[in-house]
Amino acid sequence: MPRAAGRYGFAAPAAVWCRGPGIINLSLARPVQQPLGEAAEPIYHSLCAVLQRTLARFGVASHPGR
Repeated sequence: MPRAAGRYGFAAPAAVWCRGPGIINLSLARPVQQPLGEAAEPIYHSLCAVLQRTLARFGVASHPGR
């Protein structure tokens, strides 16, 4: 954890991201064995696939953004 995280109000600006209707932001933290540049794309597609399957169960069509 960065030292800055211990400062009061460090995370407050990041607590809520205002976006348009129907848009949500998700964060994922998990250990990886590859450099992040190599791991980012497969992790992104994996997370998108999980979300697409879950949303499809509720009749919600979705697609990954770029």
